[in-house]
Amino acid sequence: GFVDGAGSSTAAHEYHFIDNDRAALRDGSSLFYRLRQVDTDGTKEYSAAVEVTLQHRPAEWTLEQNYPNPFAASTDLPVFLPRDAALRLDVYDMSGARVAQLCDRALAAGMHYFTLEAQDLPAGSYVARAMAEGARQEIRLLRLP
Repeated sequence: GFVDGAGSSTAAHEYHFIDNDRAALRDGSSLFYRLRQVDTDGTKEYSAAVEVTLQHRPAEWTLEQNYPNPFAASTDLPVFLPRDAALRLDVYDMSGARVAQLCDRALAAGMHYFTLEAQDLPAGSYVARAMAEGARQEIRLLRLP
């Protein structure tokens, strides 16, 4: 990303950057960032890398929105479990027919990603339904042609 600087100044300035790259969260629980300062004469200087540890700790389990959505060939469905639990995750078409079962087993606590390979599914709306700890959650998915 890029953040405009304040120009030449002797005063301290605070900068911030919001990283909206959700796909990067799949690779692990830590991200590394560093700054590149580009001076007006074109010289560049890099800061030391800083590690940011991600913590996703809601009290209840969650079926999060798939990414990307809408999607063409495949999409990822993230599920967070705050403790070990049995999870069932199915995808249904709008007539109520199950078109995919992505999970039906006990999982350890943490963030889990399930990929729906949809090359053989027609374009349209679908529902992902997750069951864990006696509760059900649903999200809508949209497959493009």
